[in-house]
Amino acid sequence: TVGNFQSLSATDVKAPLSTGASNDIERATKTARNMVTKYGMTDELGPIAYGQGSGEVFLARDMGHVKDYSEETAAKIDKLIIDIVKKAYKQAETLLSENVDKLHEVAKYLIKNEKMHTEDFEAVMDGTFVWNETEDDGEETAAEE
Repeated sequence: TVGNFQSLSATDVKAPLSTGASNDIERATKTARNMVTKYGMTDELGPIAYGQGSGEVFLARDMGHVKDYSEETAAKIDKLIIDIVKKAYKQAETLLSENVDKLHEVAKYLIKNEKMHTEDFEAVMDGTFVWNETEDDGEETAAEE
């Protein structure tokens, strides 16, 4: 779920959440819900599927919907989903904070070139990327290998 939050946090690592993050939040919540209710990926509830394909929305759930588990279990599911999403958000924020210089270098490259090849991206990430000065217009361009 960390990947779901990378674009959310990438704009400004310390920025407050905005409406632009809604798709990231929705996807992260869906992933966490599936981890808990479909894939049995929590120690608390174990390897049991909850909601048996009912499409139940746990957060802000439909109260008239029939479910195959208790209200107590529903509360546990809600808490686990919230915990997973919050942990993933913190991990994404930490990852981006620790690499903010690289993030800015990638942004600078994309502003100048619109596209970034794998080799240049990997060079930025491992710290070996070098900018060259062109002699004709003074604009910086990426070093050719």
